[in-house]
Amino acid sequence: MKEKIYNALYKINRSLKNDNSENISLMAGKCGLTLFDYLYFKYFEYNESSDKIDHCIQQLADKSLIEMHPSLCTGKAGINWFFTYLFYNEIIAKEDRDFLCDDDQQLEDSASAMLKHGNYDFLHGATGIAYYLIYSKCYSREVFFNSFFDGLEVLVEKSSQKAIIPRFDLEAYSIIPNEVNLGLSHGIPSILKLCLQCYRENICCDRARSLAMIIVKYLKNHINIDISKCYFPDHLTENGNVDYVSRIGWCYGDLGLGYIIYQAGMAFNDFEISTFALQILTSTTKRRCFEETKVMDGGICHGTAGIAHIYNRLWHNTNLPIFKEACDFWILKTVQIIDNTEWDKGYQKYVNLSTGYRYENGIIDGAAGIGLALISYIFNDFTWDYIFMLN
Repeated sequence: MKEKIYNALYKINRSLKNDNSENISLMAGKCGLTLFDYLYFKYFEYNESSDKIDHCIQQLADKSLIEMHPSLCTGKAGINWFFTYLFYNEIIAKEDRDFLCDDDQQLEDSASAMLKHGNYDFLHGATGIAYYLIYSKCYSREVFFNSFFDGLEVLVEKSSQKAIIPRFDLEAYSIIPNEVNLGLSHGIPSILKLCLQCYRENICCDRARSLAMIIVKYLKNHINIDISKCYFPDHLTENGNVDYVSRIGWCYGDLGLGYIIYQAGMAFNDFEISTFALQILTSTTKRRCFEETKVMDGGICHGTAGIAHIYNRLWHNTNLPIFKEACDFWILKTVQIIDNTEWDKGYQKYVNLSTGYRYENGIIDGAAGIGLALISYIFNDFTWDYIFMLN
């Protein structure tokens, strides 16, 4: 298995060298590719890495000064996370990090404005920006986060009786009062994780714990009546569940959601919550065929690499063999996808029935993210997965 993974990483690294995208974002662009480069060279080509990494960082630094969207996925919050990660790993100096991230105050303002509109989305809204700001440790945390929790409480008050925090529709850019999004990438699990991170970092501790417990209670009270296929749908409505059989993946479904609930149990030393989460997570290990998983590609967001990485995390956290076996199964699936890829053209992600597949190099959907998951599997390096709330 190890030799196959090394070969897969070599193919990914070689392919990413041909990327000519102008996108510098963290999740879909050059910052993500450079993050993969850094870790790949760290473990495979250390003596040859310095000049290339320095050159890439300089180019990214120059381009990052151009005004752009504030989000974590495609904007400045993600780019600032990347520079902060480099600083924490002693790749750039503190003064360089502070200069490149001197707009953190503006990111606070952007997150507050988004939250007023109901946009708490992790990838494209306020929660992702706030989650980066926790990581940065370079701002007036209590003032901003007290205001942020005020905003979350307003959303709770705006919701209907059966909706704890209403779903936000990114296309319409408005809240849907009678619906709740249960996806980790866009829904209330990301707010739960934000609360856990605040609690861990001693930021608005009481408010963070209180809201976290409200969300956990809500989730426990809204599992499917029939849990033989899955515990949670993708969305909840007043009229019933939407998408009854959810996928297996990071973005939506029992696996990502269950892992955040497990983190809540561990953070609060709550055996009942941890047991509930492990029941959910254990049940996901039995789902392997397409009809049960809806897995179409190898990416982190909704593909095999993201699934394998979460099981890898669970194996290291629990030492339960069932998660090790599941991790190995999905790692093998990921390697098989790499083996079947025509690398003269590059890795392709699945989009939808009408579009089919398209080439993708980024972290969230593409080759770089697959590479990071494989590196973690071999070297137990999880330093990068904060950006997916898996820390």
